[in-house]
Amino acid sequence: QMDRLWRQTLGLTPQAFYEQRRLQLACSLLEAPDHTIKEVSSETGFRHFSRFCIWFRQKMGCSPGFFRQQARREH
Repeated sequence: QMDRLWRQTLGLTPQAFYEQRRLQLACSLLEAPDHTIKEVSSETGFRHFSRFCIWFRQKMGCSPGFFRQQARREH
């Protein structure tokens, strides 16, 4: 029942919404120069840095380090 209402309201499953928010947070933290990539990994709930890197690459199509470099070039 709750999942159905969630999907009707937001257009996403609770899991998809959580993943979207987690990815937004990771991207925001990677754009900030005061966080290391390992800190971003931890702050987004990953216990293992390597797992964060794999997840991020699957979601964004690039490594967290490459994403950070691109973000710095754009600013």
